[in-house]
Amino acid sequence: MKISSLLLLVCLMTIFAVSSTLADEVELENNKPINYRNRVLVVVESTQIKTTHSRLFDELKKAGFSVEIKLAFDSISLIKYGENVYDHLLIMAPKAKRLGGDLDDPRKILEFIDRGHNVFIVASEDGLTQNLRKVAIESGIELDDDGTNVIDHFNYDVKLDSDKHTTIVIKDEKQFACKKTNILGSALSKFSTQPVLFRGLGMLLKPQNKLLVPILSGASTSYSYSTSDERVQTEPLVKGRETVLIGANQARNGARLTICGSMDLLSNQFFDASITQFSLDGNAKTFAASGNALFSIELIRWAFQSRGLLRHTKVHHYLADDVTKTQPTAYRVGQELTYTVSIEEWNGRDWVPYVTDDIQLDFIMLHPYQRVFLKFDEKAQKYSATLKAPDTYGVFKFVVDHRRHGFNQLIFADQVTVRPMHINEFERFVPAAYPYYTSVFVMMGAFVVFVIVLTFTAEPKDKQKTE
Repeated sequence: MKISSLLLLVCLMTIFAVSSTLADEVELENNKPINYRNRVLVVVESTQIKTTHSRLFDELKKAGFSVEIKLAFDSISLIKYGENVYDHLLIMAPKAKRLGGDLDDPRKILEFIDRGHNVFIVASEDGLTQNLRKVAIESGIELDDDGTNVIDHFNYDVKLDSDKHTTIVIKDEKQFACKKTNILGSALSKFSTQPVLFRGLGMLLKPQNKLLVPILSGASTSYSYSTSDERVQTEPLVKGRETVLIGANQARNGARLTICGSMDLLSNQFFDASITQFSLDGNAKTFAASGNALFSIELIRWAFQSRGLLRHTKVHHYLADDVTKTQPTAYRVGQELTYTVSIEEWNGRDWVPYVTDDIQLDFIMLHPYQRVFLKFDEKAQKYSATLKAPDTYGVFKFVVDHRRHGFNQLIFADQVTVRPMHINEFERFVPAAYPYYTSVFVMMGAFVVFVIVLTFTAEPKDKQKTE
């Protein structure tokens, strides 16, 4: 009897533990972004890359991604029966003469992006296949010719370089995506002591395309050119700070296309390397370890939308002096209105408050009548702003349109009506009419005084005698 009771108790505890775990998983799943998925297809040009870049694949798995590796010439389908087979695509086949299946058609890759999914393309110093170049060009990114390298005669690694000064050391914070983009997260501050090594192609971002963001750039002394030429005889495609080493296109649907110019940047060799940076005075600067491993995983987390996603919740608007009545459909001209909203950022695990000082609220009817900044309240963990309804009545919208590099576009609106005043809401005495009110009463008073004076004033004596 005791044994059966004990077994029953153990079974009940197991069921409770399993149900609690499932409940937590369901809660986490329901709390994730709508387009948050982890299926990654990695396309490599040879089985050797599985070994030379094994650290990268291990880091991807640790970050929670489900990784499937295929060879470039395999028959690959990105979409089957109208459904996406994968959520993210990592192409590491710069020297492959031909890609298999859907990857051989640039339109299929662009369609994959148009469906809201992410693509990460890796080039090398040997170049990149024409089909993948077409994908980059369609997105506003132009890579330099095959056989060229980014060269920097003042910032290169002495040990790993082959006397061409193409193994570049990057540690200046200005060369990384700026802090506000949050592309590299908190890791950005570590690259001054753990520099990033790069060897590969440079690229040019079309300045007229506002969706492009440079993630890693060259120093002012860098340029892109062929290493087979001893002298620079023609104008380089890119030079100085405009030399982009890694660039990305943030599509309006939230998808992200990232182009990396270096296979070596993601390799085990660069992950485990110590750095000896060239110095003009002969005293080479040494660093115990490179920051390539940290940089690569933070970059891919952003590229695959594990960071940099925004959402809005708890939108409320009401009269500034009456908090009890929220979301009214109509306001009166001239009233003070308060608008509040919670904006959160996905950090890969949870939604956390998104804190910034540049979110604008527009009150528009065809064009903005009011534009104010939303202020973050740390105690309430939400943004709020107070504005005055304009003296024009009609159908208005509260609109938040927040577009920043590194984050998805956050656009939402609430429609309200602004009505004119009712007949019993007008002021009884308008201040502008006070002079007229005063003149009326002065005239009345003057008339009374005139009557009194005329009535009680006696006639002159001279006039009485003549009569």
